[in-house]
Amino acid sequence: MAARLLDQLAAAGLSEVALNLHHGADVVERVLGDGPVYLREEWLRGTAGALRGAGSFLGGGDFLVASSDGVHEIDIPALIEHHRAAGALATITVKRIARPETCAIVDLGDDGLVRRFVEKPAPGAVFTDLASIGVNCFRPDVLELIPDDRPFDISGELIPLLLDRGLPVAAYPTTAWWADIGTPEALLEANLWASGGEARVYARCTIAPDAVLEPPALVGPDAVVGPGAVVRGALVLPGAQVAAGAVVEDSIHGDGDGVLRSWLHAG
Repeated sequence: MAARLLDQLAAAGLSEVALNLHHGADVVERVLGDGPVYLREEWLRGTAGALRGAGSFLGGGDFLVASSDGVHEIDIPALIEHHRAAGALATITVKRIARPETCAIVDLGDDGLVRRFVEKPAPGAVFTDLASIGVNCFRPDVLELIPDDRPFDISGELIPLLLDRGLPVAAYPTTAWWADIGTPEALLEANLWASGGEARVYARCTIAPDAVLEPPALVGPDAVVGPGAVVRGALVLPGAQVAAGAVVEDSIHGDGDGVLRSWLHAG
C-alpha cells in the first residue's frame, strides 16, 4: 500500500515526499528503498503530532498528508488545486460512504467550507454519510497549533481546533474509489477490487498445474498453491502455502510471518 501511494504521489508532481515511520521502520526502508525521505518518530506523536515533528522537512510551504492505511484513486493534483483556490488553512477530502461511523463525518456550508466535524460518532449520532477519508492539504500555519509534548490527532483534535477558533477548513468532495484497510474484510474487498475481477498471480509464486484459480482471486509473491487446490474469491497472502486439495474461498489465507519473509526476499 505504501509503494502504491508513493507512485501516486510521484505522479502528482510533489517537490518531495517523506514517510513517517516508527514500528518496523528498518523493514519499510529496506523494502521501499531509495526515493522518499524517511522520518522516524522516537515516540508516537499521533497523526498531527507527526507533522509538528516533521516541521523541518515540511519547511514553509503548503503540504499534503495522506494516511497509508487507505487505498484510493483520488485525483491528488485536483485536490491540491482545490486547496490552493480555497485559501483555507486545511482542506480535507470527503466522500459519501456506506459506514460513515467508521470515519469523521462532515457537514458543509454552501461555500464549501466545513461547518461541523465529528470524529467516529456513535451510530445513533450519525447525521450524514459524508466522511473525511484521510487525504488532506494544510498551510504551514497549522504547525504552530500542534503541541510538541504529547500525542495530537488530525481528525480528533486538529480539525476541531481549527473550527473552534473560526479558522477556515475547506472540503474537496470526491466520488473516487476508496477503501480503508482497517479490517480483514476491508483488506479482502480492496484486493479483489484491485484484481479487476480477474485471477491475478504475482511474481515468484508457484501454482500447481491442476490447481484452480476462480476469479476474482489474487495470489501474492512467494506463495504456493498446491496440487488440486482451489482459490475462489480469495486473497493468498505473500509467502503463504495452500495445501494440496484445500479450498480457499471468500477469505484471506496466510499470516504476517509469510508476508514479512516475502518482503525481506524482495528487499
